[in-house]
This record gives sequence, C-alpha cells and structure tokens, in this order.
Amino acid sequence: MGKTKQSLSSLNEYLFEQLERVTNTDLEGEALDAELKRSQAVTGLASQIVKSAGIQLNAIKHADEMGYNAVAEKATTAMLVDFEEVKE
Repeated sequence: MGKTKQSLSSLNEYLFEQLERVTNTDLEGEALDAELKRSQAVTGLASQIVKSAGIQLNAIKHADEMGYNAVAEKATTAMLVDFEEVKE
C-alpha cells in the first residue's frame, strides 16, 4: 500500500472513490458485502477525521482573531492539501 495522503481534500476524493466502488453494479454476494463493510469502516473513520478538523478549524479561527495570521494561514493550508503538494 502506498503512502496515505493526509488532507481533507484527499479524504473527499477517497470517499467519492469508495462511493463508486459500492455502487458498482458488477459487485454481488460476498464481494458486495465486503465492500459495504469497508465503506462502513471508512465512514466511521472519516467522521472522526472531520470532527478533528472542526476542532482544528476552531483553533485556527481563534489564532487568527488573536493576530496570528501567518500561523492561521499555514494551518489552514495544511488541513486542505497534502504537504507534498504545497512543496511543489
């Protein structure tokens, strides 16, 4: 398995990819059951990631309100895109 991208943007992409897999009309029986179980696990993890991002966003908002604009800007960028993408 390759390196996991760790951003909300990547999570969004992955969720849509998972949706495509679950709605694949060629899946039946055990393969469909396995994909549905995987989707449930992914959904649970994604929910926790989104909750965590909400907490981070609140911290960023407070940092911005306190005048730490540069910190808030960097933190917001880090939440939305992969660091590797920002470097390029």
